Amino acid sequence: HQPMILERPARTNLPDLNADTLTTKPIEQAFTAPSSWYTSAEFHAFDREAIIATHWQYVGHVSQLPNAGDHIVSQIANDPVIAVRGKDDVVRGFYNVCRHRAGPLALENGCSERGMLQCKYHGWTYTLEGSLRGVPHWDRVDLFDKKDYGLTPVALEIWQGMIFINLSPAPAPLLETVLGISERIAPISLSDLQFHQRIVYPVKCNWKAYVDNYLEGYHVPIVHPELNKVLDYAQYRTETAPHYSLQYSPFRKDADSSFYGEADEAF
Repeated sequence: HQPMILERPARTNLPDLNADTLTTKPIEQAFTAPSSWYTSAEFHAFDREAIIATHWQYVGHVSQLPNAGDHIVSQIANDPVIAVRGKDDVVRGFYNVCRHRAGPLALENGCSERGMLQCKYHGWTYTLEGSLRGVPHWDRVDLFDKKDYGLTPVALEIWQGMIFINLSPAPAPLLETVLGISERIAPISLSDLQFHQRIVYPVKCNWKAYVDNYLEGYHVPIVHPELNKVLDYAQYRTETAPHYSLQYSPFRKDADSSFYGEADEAF
């Protein structure tokens, strides 16, 4: 009757993953990634493990966690995670998984009113800081020390009020990913914003197809005609950095100002 330990399987024999497809070429000579990268279930599993799980993923905003016990639940690479504010006012990240039989600690965003997290399967309880607190009916179990079975932590960092989690055991600092963004968007400061609402749109496509779409403005004249009327589309530009990109365009001088207010550029 031992606590469960989960490990990620290794991925091998991935389709169309070779030196040629991994070579970065000048944009004038570039091709779309092989179709198998979008359609292969094996490759999608590789994406989850090598890209999504090992890079910083947004899970929520600090304004959602004003008090001790407030928590946000999410999933990264199909793994359940939870961000929770402790009694010491620190926001921490854990796998949303009990160490006994992998039951969930929380099913939705909310507040742990009793000052602890409790597994919804067998009722094991944990402190908001991740230590195992209570184990119902285990008074006769030998060779078991509660201090060895706290929640499994995940890397969590906060940037301009936004909470990010990374499942890698030793991730690069979040600041390496967002380096330069604060300066580029100044004087805008995202720290001044508050969480308002989250709307989820299920999209039936591989995640890379969706990213391919929103990282370019080539489709704007056809797909977004109203937006295109106010943009000086000939001046549309994309700036790239090691970990982010920025698309922007000035507004047309004759554009209806009610569309964009007092802004000088559309981002």
